[in-house]
Amino acid sequence: MSCDELVDFCIDELRNEGFTFHNDLFSGCDSGMGHRMARRFDEMGMHVFAGCLQPAGKGALELKRICSDRLRIVPIDITSDEQVREAVAYVEANLPAGEKGLYSLVNNAGVLAYTDFELMTPKMCEEVLNINLMGTMRVTKHFLPLICRTPGRIVTITSILARLMYPGVAVYAATKHGLNGFFSALRYELQEKGVHVATVEPGDFSTTTDIMQIDSIPVASSGREFEKK
Repeated sequence: MSCDELVDFCIDELRNEGFTFHNDLFSGCDSGMGHRMARRFDEMGMHVFAGCLQPAGKGALELKRICSDRLRIVPIDITSDEQVREAVAYVEANLPAGEKGLYSLVNNAGVLAYTDFELMTPKMCEEVLNINLMGTMRVTKHFLPLICRTPGRIVTITSILARLMYPGVAVYAATKHGLNGFFSALRYELQEKGVHVATVEPGDFSTTTDIMQIDSIPVASSGREFEKK
């Protein structure tokens, strides 16, 4: 299944469950699945808030160029509590007239340190945990009031690596296990509020995202690199 096919599958599944789409926030829209979801929802006529780590980067500029004026780029570093709060304020201030909240929050941003755990520094481990696990929880926490107002749904992209392991992804896999556990519990907590919580576990889409682009923290001796979306 291609990345585009997976996006369409997710949309169809939500439609089959009776959900409608109006105002939707996606994190990790600089490239890959988040980028494609933002484009697809814009094509469907939705009001899209596309969260980008680099709002002046190639991915954000492409979204501005090809999408309608309904789509808005939202600068968001999910490791920054201040930036996430600012993103919430921006989204709330720019909801379409008459709308009171978000209909969906799609957590997609993440990083992969494709490196043997033995060779990873504590700093590298902490960064992966802070982005993939704590960052996703941070975004969910701050946007939850907007989701509860509609009520809407929270969809989080985890990974098949939460279930199937291979060498070099120990810390990454731990964060995906953590997300599955967190959202499984949150699903029960929010059930009475009418908020739907779902996780999606895709396979390898590394060639269609920036998750495999070399960042500034190489591990030269391992033959692998620290890679960031």
